Amino acid sequence: MKKYLIGFVAFYFTLFSLVLFVILIVEEHKNDDNLIGGGLNVSQDVLKYRPLVEKYAREYDIEEYINYILAIMEVESGGRVPDVMQCSESLGLPPNSLEPEP
Repeated sequence: MKKYLIGFVAFYFTLFSLVLFVILIVEEHKNDDNLIGGGLNVSQDVLKYRPLVEKYAREYDIEEYINYILAIMEVESGGRVPDVMQCSESLGLPPNSLEPEP
């Protein structure tokens, strides 16, 4: 009887683990629909700067960091102010005094 009880518990533990694993995989893929550009979740305001970021990333041979740069822009300004990287203060300038090139 003890052997059957152990087998029963092991079976249901395994079944529960498998179901939990499948649920986690399905939920992870459902969230992928909200991501833009291979795992990037940024606003449309930031995405409008993507061509400019790509241009300079190519120029400085840092193309693998494009998504990181866009993510920083999202955190710093959400792409809603002219100084999208919020770096004017680091140059000793007044806040938001830098503007992106046209």
